[in-house]
Amino acid sequence: DAGRIAVGGDSFGGNLASILGRTAGARGQRRPRAMLLLYPWLDLSMAAPSIATLGRGFLLTSAMLRWFAGHYGADVADPDASPLAASDADLAASPPALIYSAGFDPLRDEAGLYAQRLASAGVAVRQRCFGSLVHGFAQMTGAVPAARHALDAIARDLRQALG
Repeated sequence: DAGRIAVGGDSFGGNLASILGRTAGARGQRRPRAMLLLYPWLDLSMAAPSIATLGRGFLLTSAMLRWFAGHYGADVADPDASPLAASDADLAASPPALIYSAGFDPLRDEAGLYAQRLASAGVAVRQRCFGSLVHGFAQMTGAVPAARHALDAIARDLRQALG
């Protein structure tokens, strides 16, 4: 059912999914019904406070993020590299968003900021932070019960968003 298609990704995949969601209509493509962003990296300038406060000791580090950003080769002020840099008018073209973050993740604050920006632009947003988890929790469901419960909740939300 083409009317029930969502785009999604985790970490930098969340970055790419947010860009696709925002730009699909402008490119003459069908806009996804929803976008699912798991602990997305949305600002390659790394300006969010959680980059500094949670940038050591929790799996993903600020040093790793700097390394990745340095190899991406994009202008960090370009909204097609840093979705948080998009204008409100551009953000308004985004489909409804499901945005999830982890409490112990340097990218945590970006997810919250993006949810606020989308909501201010008139986009329907469901945002939730799983406070006890770390970046990458979707790959930990076999070993971490809280990660399994989080992924189950995310799946329920997506199912509901797709109708």
